[in-house]
Amino acid sequence: MPNSADEQIIIEIVVETSEVLADITNFRKEVDLVKAKLKEFADATGESVSVVGQRFKTAFAQGKIELGEVDELFGVTSISAERFGKVTTQAVKEVAQEEDKATQSTKLFGIELGKLGDIGRLVFGSVLGISL
Repeated sequence: MPNSADEQIIIEIVVETSEVLADITNFRKEVDLVKAKLKEFADATGESVSVVGQRFKTAFAQGKIELGEVDELFGVTSISAERFGKVTTQAVKEVAQEEDKATQSTKLFGIELGKLGDIGRLVFGSVLGISL
């Protein structure tokens, strides 16, 4: 038992902090699972991750997809429609950020290759096994 009110407050803060950290860790795992599955579904359907994510959020919120189906499809267990919406929104944002970074890298790479000149592109392209 704690000896003083200060010790009790410290104990409560530590317990609450542990709970918050556990929730953050769980949220991160859920986002990673949902993000991977959304990418798979988007590739299979030819639609964007954003569109696929919105369809799943709407279907779950409207009860068209049951909790067990979400568990089975995404690997997340005992998740509410509200939590699934938040997780899916975060997953879609992260995919968009990844795509933006890839696009920026491609643009920068293309700009830099343009500076090489014909001989540089030929040499660099042959090393990579691509035609520039």
